[in-house]
Amino acid sequence: MQQFANFFAVVPDPRAANARHEFMDILFIAIAAVLCGARNCSEMELFGIAKEALLRQILKLPYGIPSHDTFSAVFRNLDPTAFAQAFGRFTAAVAQKLAGGSKAVNLSATGDYNSTTGDFTARRVLLEVRSTTN
Repeated sequence: MQQFANFFAVVPDPRAANARHEFMDILFIAIAAVLCGARNCSEMELFGIAKEALLRQILKLPYGIPSHDTFSAVFRNLDPTAFAQAFGRFTAAVAQKLAGGSKAVNLSATGDYNSTTGDFTARRVLLEVRSTTN
């Protein structure tokens, strides 16, 4: 978890100082959920509930799984440039680990954010692995 937090430490927490859930817990669950097929904030919450026992092994979760409203509030106010840069560095590091030197790996997620409803809808999550050896 510390390595994940190191990548996203540059992303400012857009919430008030009295926010209950750990910011890194929210980001971790959201990214894991999207990579597993979640398409919006409600599905991020459902993913967290379904995987809570596993998530508690690596996350603090002092107040349980964040609600879809919490995910929505975070992503509605998140600095998109800082997040994109951190996510890019994170996915590059994951790709390098997965590649083991003999494969090129591309991991990316694209989507749309609806500022009216506060939902993020993933259009595509891509994990591409191809050999770089002849």
